[in-house]
Amino acid sequence: MTDAPEALCRQAAAYLQHDKPKRALEAARRAAELNRDDEAPHRLASLALTELGRHPEAVAAAREAVRLAPADWRGQIALAEALGAGGAMLDPQRPEGHQAVAAARRAVELNPAEPRCFEVLGDIALRARRWDIAEQAYQAALRLDPGNQHAKLNLALVRERAAAPAPPPPVGGQLPAAEPPPPPANVVAAVLWPTVRTLTLVLSLGSLALIIGGLPEPGRGHVWLGVLLLAATGVLAARPVRRLPSSARRKLVRILGTQPRLGLTVFALSLGVLCLLVWTIISLFQPGDLQLPVLTCLSSAVAVVLARLRRGY
Repeated sequence: MTDAPEALCRQAAAYLQHDKPKRALEAARRAAELNRDDEAPHRLASLALTELGRHPEAVAAAREAVRLAPADWRGQIALAEALGAGGAMLDPQRPEGHQAVAAARRAVELNPAEPRCFEVLGDIALRARRWDIAEQAYQAALRLDPGNQHAKLNLALVRERAAAPAPPPPVGGQLPAAEPPPPPANVVAAVLWPTVRTLTLVLSLGSLALIIGGLPEPGRGHVWLGVLLLAATGVLAARPVRRLPSSARRKLVRILGTQPRLGLTVFALSLGVLCLLVWTIISLFQPGDLQLPVLTCLSSAVAVVLARLRRGY
């Protein structure tokens, strides 16, 4: 029974990684009932509540985690995120904003080798329009983790916003929106291009193997090869999109429209995936010919050409 709270905490963490905050909250609260002196259930509950938009409860849970383990940087991060997610700003009339920054800075002090601490500090400063703090924090995160796409995107956004004219003062004491605007289109494109190039090769080579292996007539095994190829394509495509801020994901189609070569490459890939999907669904019930996989191979080959032109060779 002593291992039950730890198992529930691992379960809650797994639910959070799979975007299931409600189930994560249930597991974290059960763990807290079994061991009220452990900070982990309260910290995980705070993260889940933040995802659910229940900010006052998230702050209370994070404060309890910090009370139980004041030297644990993860609790400080949870507190900073809970305070910042509710629209906290660096404003004299909003002490929550100062508390959020203080919690993030405390996390940096406790674990200066963890890029996540600097990343959260940068996020809060970005929401507060404190470009100097945000830029320094993201630069520190990138020194520790040069491949951190979140920090790269937001650092570019900070520099763009810092160079732009200052916005008019808020009316009636209303604070700016907590979520920053989407990053520049060229920065989003830089994040997407590596995966797009990988997808063009996977889809073109996979569909070519399907065509060659399926001659003269595809069998049931070739249909499952199509299913596997679709699954691999979906997993690869989802990873870079999840790295983008939510503001960029919601405007992804518009951003692709400002990047013609990337937009055409994604369109060719999408057409190929659609042809393969239709062929796979039909063939699951009645094996057919290879016309649609041929279209998949052709469209993905066009995408390969466009992607190679993007790289300049």
